[in-house]
Formats: sequence, C-alpha cells, structure tokens
Amino acid sequence: MSNEVIMWIVGLSVPAFVSLLVLFVQERGIHRRQRMADYASKERVMVLLENDISNLKSTTDKMSVVLDRVDVRLDTLSERMVKVETKLQ
Repeated sequence: MSNEVIMWIVGLSVPAFVSLLVLFVQERGIHRRQRMADYASKERVMVLLENDISNLKSTTDKMSVVLDRVDVRLDTLSERMVKVETKLQ
C-alpha cells in the first residue's frame, strides 16, 4: 500500500476511534448515573418502608391501649350488671 492510502485509512480510523471512545465514555457515564439513581431510589423506598412500619407499629400500639381501656370498661360494666342482678333477685 502506498503511504497515501495508509494515511487515508489512519485519517479515517483515528476520528472513528475517538468518536467510539467518546460514545463509550458517555454511555458508561449514563449507565453509572442510572445505577446511582436506582440505588438512591432503592434507598428512598427503604426509608419509606421503615417509616410505614414505624407508623404501623405506633398505630397498633395505640390501638392496643384503646382496646385495653375498652376491656377494662367492659369488665366494670359486667361487674355493675352482676350487682344490679343480685339486687333484683
């Protein structure tokens, strides 16, 4: 091959190689940002789930307190009914 042909091939290959290298670096950056966004999204989901679980636990604790109070009132009412029944007999 003549020097002109070789220079022409090199002239085409170097810009093509540089273009491919730039595209590769850009794609790699895009994928890295996407992975970071996915990771951040997973972290946000975990925080939201932890908050929901905490809220659920708090709510069930409050419900338990209310149900205990209802239970005590029902026991008191039952005792009063027994007293009234014994007086009526």
